[in-house]
Formats: sequence, structure tokens, C-alpha cells
Amino acid sequence: MTLSQAQTMGFANKPFQIDDPNGLNGTGVAVPQSVVTRDLVHRFYNNQMQINGGANDKFAAYSDAGSLSMGYYDGSKMAMWKLAQQYTLADNFFMGAFGGSFLNHQYLVCACAPQYPNADASPAKGSISAIDVDGNGNFTRLTPAANAPASVLSGPAKYLNDGNLTPKDAAGMYYAVNTMQPAFQPSGNAPASGDASGLYADPAKANTLPAQTQATIADRLDAKKVSWAWYAAAGRSPPPTAARSITAACRISRPIISRSTTTPASILPSRRPIAAST
Repeated sequence: MTLSQAQTMGFANKPFQIDDPNGLNGTGVAVPQSVVTRDLVHRFYNNQMQINGGANDKFAAYSDAGSLSMGYYDGSKMAMWKLAQQYTLADNFFMGAFGGSFLNHQYLVCACAPQYPNADASPAKGSISAIDVDGNGNFTRLTPAANAPASVLSGPAKYLNDGNLTPKDAAGMYYAVNTMQPAFQPSGNAPASGDASGLYADPAKANTLPAQTQATIADRLDAKKVSWAWYAAAGRSPPPTAARSITAACRISRPIISRSTTTPASILPSRRPIAAST
């Protein structure tokens, strides 16, 4: 199945059905739900620019997938639709933070953004975002690159630096708002070559977070001696047992940490926010 760039030109400025059996937006090309389309940008600052103060009219303009962000599927053909006829599904999602799942998972357990002290003197210094602010210091947009097109109709938006970290705040602190890796294993970053323990992510990697010390719901439950567990998708690590401690389980070799288009699912560190904390 092929849908050319030329066939996507001139789409009406309105939502369209991706899996239209008569062909996507009149192209004659049918896209079944079994076809996996590309992901859409879901990053902290981009999301705010798309929301545009509540107008919600910039999702295509500030997307890295063009008008695909305006597409939808016929939900009645999905398995969840059948389940909804038998059960009640919680289908309303209220985000705790702008952007993607990394920061929203952090807000789920901590209601806070991960901190990165002295990021400007760290391996992550190149990840500090460049943003424009108004007279009150409020975010307005990611700073455009010198070669950014004058209009999104002329080409995709380009930025000076759309990084993982915020600029420092009034207290001098930097915050991680886009996907970074936990300081502890399992992490998307392997241990440093000299780390004999194998318990830590390489701190020299630009996307390794420092250990987080802000209190999470796990800390609150522990303090009250309430047992808890964290369930997350795509985990394949053997669990701790009476004969294998959590530390030993963390040392087990994992050939695959994160999912890609060519590898099966395994551990997704960004779905395990408590692992970022000491």
C-alpha cells in the first residue's frame, strides 16, 4: 500500500477518516487499521504551541507528521469498541503535564518534573531548549532556527534547539520535560564501561537523568507501611524472588531495552517513573 506525497496535497482543513473504506480523503487508497502509521510529535513545548492558548488550532502546523494529526479512525471496528458494549471503560484522559508520556508518568507518581541541577555544566548542556518568552517571562514558542520557513505551508517548522530540558528557572533549576533515561537500571542507557556493578546508567550520556530525590507516591506509601506494586507494559525481566533480590534482578542482561520498529517489545524505561528516584 502506497500513498504518495502528491496524493496528500490539497486536503481540506478539517478532520479526515484514515481508514475510510472508499479511500483516504478521496484518494482511492484504503488504509486498513492493520497498517501502522507513523507516530506524531508529543513533546512539551510543541504541545503548548499546538494548543495555542486553548484555540487548539495548531496541531497540523506544529506537527512533524503534517496533516496526519487531523486523521481519525472508525472506532466501531476496534476491539475496545466491542469491550465497551459489555463493560464501562475509562475513556477520558486528563493530562498532568504538556507533552508526552515521559513527563506525564512523572506527574502520575510525583506531580513534579524531574530536576537536573547545573545542567549547563553537564553532559546534557546541549539539551537545554531555546525558547522565546513574553514581557512577563511566559513561554510563547520554541525559538525558530535561522533557516526556519516563513510559513508551515512552505515546509516543516525548524527550531534553534528543541531539547529535553527547560532553560533554568528563577531559582537556577533545569527540568526534564521530554524523554530522558533513569539513572538506575533498567535504563535505555547501558552502564558505563567502568561500572562493575551494572546497576547504573552511564552518567556521561546526555540523556541520562541524575538520580531524583523528590518524593513520589511510593515514598508516601512506604512511610505508612502500605504495600504497593507498579505495573507497566512490555516488561520481560525476570522478577525478584526469594532467591533473587531486586538488585540481582537488575543485573540480569537485557539484549533489548526499548521498543523499536525492528525489535520486539521489552522494557520501556519512560513508563517506569519510580525507577528514576533514589
